[in-house]
Amino acid sequence: MKHLPHFSRPLPAEPAALVIAGIAAIAGALGLLALQIVLGLEYTDGGTAGTRWSMIGAMVTLALLPVFCAIAWRTGARLIAGAIGISFAAFLFYSLPATSGRTGEIKEAKANIADDVASWKSEHDENAKQLRWAVPDKNAECAGAPNPLPPSGWPNCRRKTGTVTALQERQTKLEADIKAAGTAGVTGDLGSTLWAWALSWAGLTAGAIRKGTVIAFAVGLDFAIWSLVALGEYLIALALQVRRERKAEQTITLRNALPVDAAGQSDYPALLRNAPDTPDRPAGGTKPDRPAPKGPKPDGRTDGLKGEVRSYVLGQIADGRSVPSNISLQVMFGAPRSTVSDWLGEWERSGVIPARRTVGRCKAIVPA
Repeated sequence: MKHLPHFSRPLPAEPAALVIAGIAAIAGALGLLALQIVLGLEYTDGGTAGTRWSMIGAMVTLALLPVFCAIAWRTGARLIAGAIGISFAAFLFYSLPATSGRTGEIKEAKANIADDVASWKSEHDENAKQLRWAVPDKNAECAGAPNPLPPSGWPNCRRKTGTVTALQERQTKLEADIKAAGTAGVTGDLGSTLWAWALSWAGLTAGAIRKGTVIAFAVGLDFAIWSLVALGEYLIALALQVRRERKAEQTITLRNALPVDAAGQSDYPALLRNAPDTPDRPAGGTKPDRPAPKGPKPDGRTDGLKGEVRSYVLGQIADGRSVPSNISLQVMFGAPRSTVSDWLGEWERSGVIPARRTVGRCKAIVPA
């Protein structure tokens, strides 16, 4: 029936699967949000409670604002959506330093330690070379000197002994610093160094690349959280929409199927209870207080609907099936009850359909 709505596009996945996917997206967003909060707490370590809690509140709000912005935009509240968008930008600007600050500090610290260790190792090697030369020279100069040296005499031995002692002390300190640096001094930030080498033609340094990647991480984390929350909200809303559409499709299927029992008679009381209210049928199925206007209005829609009702009735009669009278046709085609009654009377008088007979408490068109 063309006058009834239909579903021309395939429906999406099952509502349950959409809800599960939406919950999974929101769970992923909550995991990333927890990571962001941890970074923010580390960044504000030592600050006041107000500073730390305001940072957490900003991060949570930042994850939700774009969703509210999208809802406001979809519902036509464009000014409110714009205001929420401004708030989102402000909260993003506030929370980015916390997200990028801690990771940036760690990367810079590791890079600085690695640079220091490299410098210490180079100095350690140079110091060792000097010791390999200074110790034999000092031993040769101090050959035969008393131990300890007297306050006067043996000046060259005294000077070379001081040089060796200073070199040995420096060597011990360098070895202790290198050991204290541990693995942090070994790993460093080789990635930024490699990219700086690869992009040396652009004049980028390892420090600039480090800062750029930290900013990209902070921005990407914020937008990943927002996107996953928005995706979860969308999938759950889509699941509800699919459920509504399928219920509507089932309702349409029931309306298109003639509700008759095995004897060919319809459940007229149920049809009467479920029929939509029309100007000539008040709620509850009671008769109107005033007579309904006779005949349809002369418009194209009514004429087309009359042809559809006629074709349906004649098709049912040709198949040997009884056709319930006014109420069922009113429910199926959405036409006023009085209009359907006038059509049936017209076709009955002209011999197009057999005379209606009383079946139970209502009239029906029964094939001869």
